[in-house]
Amino acid sequence: MSKKNNTMIIIIGVVIVIIAIIIGVFGMNMMSKKELFNPEDTILYNEQEVTINEETPKPQGANPSEESSDDTKVTVDDNDTANEENNANATSTTVSYDYKKLFEEAKENIFWYEPNLVSVYGTNEAWQYLDKNWDGVMPISIVDDVIKYIFVDKDGHRINNEVYDNLEAFSNDRIKVAKIIDDKWLYGMIDKEGKEIIPCKYKEMYKFTDDMAVVGIDTPNGERYGVIDKTGKEVIPYTYNSIHTVSEDLAVASIIDETESSEEAMYKFGYIDKTGKEVIPFIYSFAEGFSEGLALVSKIDDNNNETMAFIDKKGNKVIDLGDRYYTVGNFNSGRAYVAIEEMKGDTSNLKFGYIDNTGKVVIPMIYSDADIFAFDKALVCKGEDLDRVQYGYIDVDGNEIVEPVYGYIEEFSDGITKVGILADASADEEDVENLEEGTYVFGFLDKKGDTIAECQYIVAERFSEGLAPICKKGDDCEYYYGYINMSGEETIPADYYFAIGFSDDLAAVQDGDTALWGFIDKTGKLVVDYEYDEVSSVVNGMAVVQKGNTVGLLRLKK
Repeated sequence: MSKKNNTMIIIIGVVIVIIAIIIGVFGMNMMSKKELFNPEDTILYNEQEVTINEETPKPQGANPSEESSDDTKVTVDDNDTANEENNANATSTTVSYDYKKLFEEAKENIFWYEPNLVSVYGTNEAWQYLDKNWDGVMPISIVDDVIKYIFVDKDGHRINNEVYDNLEAFSNDRIKVAKIIDDKWLYGMIDKEGKEIIPCKYKEMYKFTDDMAVVGIDTPNGERYGVIDKTGKEVIPYTYNSIHTVSEDLAVASIIDETESSEEAMYKFGYIDKTGKEVIPFIYSFAEGFSEGLALVSKIDDNNNETMAFIDKKGNKVIDLGDRYYTVGNFNSGRAYVAIEEMKGDTSNLKFGYIDNTGKVVIPMIYSDADIFAFDKALVCKGEDLDRVQYGYIDVDGNEIVEPVYGYIEEFSDGITKVGILADASADEEDVENLEEGTYVFGFLDKKGDTIAECQYIVAERFSEGLAPICKKGDDCEYYYGYINMSGEETIPADYYFAIGFSDDLAAVQDGDTALWGFIDKTGKLVVDYEYDEVSSVVNGMAVVQKGNTVGLLRLKK
């Protein structure tokens, strides 16, 4: 064989090897992407018409994974002969829900909330949340003239035909739901499988504590409150004008004293235990819940003068505050904030400080505002000009952990707080010269008050799974999103038009050229291409997505 032929064979062999490597690498990428995301797993929704029967059990909903054309309506109705007799006397209301509108009104507000929570989509101000570890049915909002909510399972199938007007998470196994019945908002509860535990019949329903919840109903004497257990059984009868959540085994309650002439003096507050037994008599004009064994109460005398005190669980007066303070907070970490008027009757320039559990002022009255202690830290404020207030944190001895120099500050979360200063106060004028007056730039501090990231970002969201979305100015003077870690290092470059927090190790990002959305992992690798018009964050391996006129659930992880 000639040397020329040998050379050709070698060249052909090399080419084959290169092609094999390319195919192998491409195949591996495709396999890894398919493992993470298979387009066939997308659960598509389109326009759906739902028939709601208020008096009979609701039939299983149509399979929403079956895609229909833009003009097709799927009617969910009960044609079962067994239910025809029950349906004969029932009043049905047909409501058309257009899934295409899901993002139209809500998209401006979808992503601006706690990154470790997923918001239940809606256009109203009352945003509700479910924890990212929620392992039950998933709520989806549907937009017609008003917001409605339905529930789907993890395959995207509707679990029933129940449609709710509002909802919120009570805990990891309960959801508070609401329906408008006869023009009244009535509340009930379902479990994480979507099963109704308590029907929507209460005018008010508050969060469960120790498996008990305060509820309100209408009575001939007006609205009255009682307590139910997690099964809906009445524990405390509906005899009180108000009941606060139980704290330290006692709950504040109020009754109406018809013998009092003034409306202000008519309401009497006292304390009851978990059985409804009166423990501290109803003799106070106002009362707070117990904290660290003490509760703040007040009385109004015949001259309409209010005096305050802290009492113990037997009703004994422990700290007599008299009328020295304009406002007083609850005890936490052995401290309670108090405020005085610099000039009697002038509440525009209050001065705040803190007392201990003997009533002694232990942190001087030097702050223009103050909050209760949490984890041995308290948020305080200096400055009289509302446009230039300065926030910081102090410890229980009054030491400034975070110096009050920030115009914006958040509560600590995982030992980190987000802070902000006015852009015109930033040291780096070049970064902020194009910002509007009054705009803040943000950064992060650790629990010692040390800087993690300087105040330089026009947007800085809270950390989620160790990373925080930030927005900064690029070389072209446009603003782009990226991510920093908890050391302040930019681990994913600011190359995106928009970005939201990580959840389930994935984050949604928007491409600046196409304005389409995709998903990246924590290395910044694009694992789902830019192909969606709108997306949500990932929850339980799924995200709500919109492509064209179709909205659905996208399964990203098995």
